[in-house]
Amino acid sequence: MGQNEPTLNGKYNKNKWFGIYRDRSEILDFLGGEPMDIQDSGLVFICNSGRVVIQIDNTRQILEKNHLFVVFPRVSLNIESCTDDFDAMLFEINANMVNYLNIGPSTRAYVQVVQNPLVVIDDEERDMLLEAIDYIDRRSKRKMSYYSPQLYSNLIRSFCYEVACVVRAKLSLEEVSGSRKNQIFQKFIREVMEHYATEHRVEFYANRLGMSAKYLCMVVKEVTNIPPQNWINDIIIRSAKVMLSTTDLSINEITQQLNFPNPSFFCQYFKRSVGQTPLKYRKCYK
Repeated sequence: MGQNEPTLNGKYNKNKWFGIYRDRSEILDFLGGEPMDIQDSGLVFICNSGRVVIQIDNTRQILEKNHLFVVFPRVSLNIESCTDDFDAMLFEINANMVNYLNIGPSTRAYVQVVQNPLVVIDDEERDMLLEAIDYIDRRSKRKMSYYSPQLYSNLIRSFCYEVACVVRAKLSLEEVSGSRKNQIFQKFIREVMEHYATEHRVEFYANRLGMSAKYLCMVVKEVTNIPPQNWINDIIIRSAKVMLSTTDLSINEITQQLNFPNPSFFCQYFKRSVGQTPLKYRKCYK
């Protein structure tokens, strides 16, 4: 693996795109002991039996049989305790895989899962998700010289939508529509998805929604625990990643399409968010 290749946090059954942890010893080896910083991976826990207590930043989550739990990147977590009969499947996904998804629909699904990371599923739903992971694992064992990023991204895209569908099915109509603050957040996301290519400031979106930037920041932070500027930046960066990994647009053309003042500013913005220059990112993922 080259110096600029993407990496995962774990070590079992892994390529640069995902890792699968199938039994108690692997999961404990991965997440047991000292808290671990998960940077560029997302984790999907599917608990088959027993009970595990997971410490995530300053919160504690308890997982039991038929709990589906999604962990997003840039958190610190570790397993605090577990029962002897604890058994689970842990699927680690390189966060860059989702950049092949369409910005609009995937962002709406992403928001729903962010707000509801832990749900109780039934046996059929659990088996369906486990079968999907098994298929991705089997497919990865075949040597492929061409189209592997595109193939893996579509397989993982399908899995991510399966997860989002399961989460959505568990929500009541009231939870889907949400409180007034949640509705403001949903409107904010719709506005960002429509205007992110030209507008990067919170003030623009606050004006569109007829409120002050201070109030919008308060609402979005309360609903998602993430500031609105971070949501704007995330969607801009995801769009940039898609263009870098799936098109031959030059850096100058991407700079213009995303309304940055010049390529130098765009490159600094991208590297600050991703940890790589746009050209290094393109080399890894195209």
